[in-house]
Amino acid sequence: MSDNFKILVVESSKKEMNQIIEQLNTFGINDIEYARDGEDAWQKISKTKQSNLLFNIVICNQNIPYLSGTELLLKLRTDDQYAKVPFIMLSNNGQANNVLSAIKAGTSSFIVKPFTEDTFAQKVTSFISVAS
Repeated sequence: MSDNFKILVVESSKKEMNQIIEQLNTFGINDIEYARDGEDAWQKISKTKQSNLLFNIVICNQNIPYLSGTELLLKLRTDDQYAKVPFIMLSNNGQANNVLSAIKAGTSSFIVKPFTEDTFAQKVTSFISVAS
């Protein structure tokens, strides 16, 4: 994995955040930043834009405080530097209208929670190979 490969994980549940980070570590990804809400995530994203060391992938829970995952995604998709960065949406709500709203907002992939390690690995590793 490239030394410059960075992932942002946005998850309000500390337990789920730790599980995601552990799984990413098994893929050889160690440069992981995390945010517990949408505003914190946007601040971290803004800092990367200033330094020009962008996140390669954003993994985000749809239901986070202050700025939802969908709202964060919409901001990224209208940003020149982040418009094409893979965005993986996580949600407890797998109903068709919920998934469709995330797809319309521009999500690269959608994972319904709880998910298996295999499902997570399949979805994430497909973007790691593209983004690296």
